[in-house]
Amino acid sequence: LESARNTDALRRVLASGAPEDSDLFVSRLSKRHVITVFYPVGYGDLVLSGALPVEHLNDVMATGVPADRVAVLYDRQGRIIARSRDADQFVGQLASPELRARIAAAHEGTGTLQAAPAAGGFVAFTHLANGWISAIEAPPEIVTGPMRAWEREMLLKLLGFAALAFVEIGRASC
Repeated sequence: LESARNTDALRRVLASGAPEDSDLFVSRLSKRHVITVFYPVGYGDLVLSGALPVEHLNDVMATGVPADRVAVLYDRQGRIIARSRDADQFVGQLASPELRARIAAAHEGTGTLQAAPAAGGFVAFTHLANGWISAIEAPPEIVTGPMRAWEREMLLKLLGFAALAFVEIGRASC
């Protein structure tokens, strides 16, 4: 982080007594994506801070997430901090303008994405206490697959019922 931003974060933490997390950035030393955590200690006059590589967050995001879904952690700017899958390809990228607009418009929400490449996919998100956003993204098959199976089943049952009705009509006319 640039020194002015560090100074601002330190002042906020000292004034509030509450911890603060930075948005995602690339460390000048390690050239890796990191976040900085500022944590007040002592009697309001000390702050412990450190840069944490986000690879650990990718592992946390992957815990318990079904293979057909993607858990994503965004910073306050809508930049991907961590992902449960394909993190190497996506960490550091901004969310789509469509998703950033949805995130800016509500504290939490769900919806179907319209823009490529995620067109038709479903997303649910919520803002976390530190200002970051946690989201889960799922392909349309999650909902449409079971719905289509149910539609096929109902259609087959209706066809069976219609066949039985024709048989009964045929018997009644004899």
